[in-house]
Amino acid sequence: MDEIELIIPDKKHKKQIERFKRDFLSTDSVMHGAGGLDKNDADTWLKECDDYRIGRNLPKDHVCSTQFIVIRKNDGKIVGVIQIRHSLTPLLRRIGGHIGYSVVSGERRKGYASEMLRIALAECRRLDISEVFVSCDADNIASCKVIKNNGGVFDSESEYEGKLLHMYRILN
Repeated sequence: MDEIELIIPDKKHKKQIERFKRDFLSTDSVMHGAGGLDKNDADTWLKECDDYRIGRNLPKDHVCSTQFIVIRKNDGKIVGVIQIRHSLTPLLRRIGGHIGYSVVSGERRKGYASEMLRIALAECRRLDISEVFVSCDADNIASCKVIKNNGGVFDSESEYEGKLLHMYRILN
């Protein structure tokens, strides 16, 4: 696996973000951990990322969150996105957790998700989040492994929009 870094996105990444979104949505319909990138243009998304990080203009039932793009250092390509929610609502405690993430289809099974989560956990420590909750679809074996490889222990199971979800706890 090539080295990656988590970067807070800004306007200089706009073309890369648009390319990532196009590539991602050409193969997948759900972009976890992207803070609405799948539904917004890059400019709107970048503004929301800035707002949500400082708690400004949060929609009802949303919490402060830090959005990252995940850049492969050797070529500058965005290989994924990851979001850290600074706190949890009762719903997020049941179905979303503190961290959501996605890796673009052509870059999966290369170790990026595990490394993204490892780096995000360090960010959680910086944010004083000592007990981190991360969920995934119960049938997403790869994501379950990523979470377990980063210290995740099964916490609970719930159903949301017809899907069975597993919530894991990571003591950080």
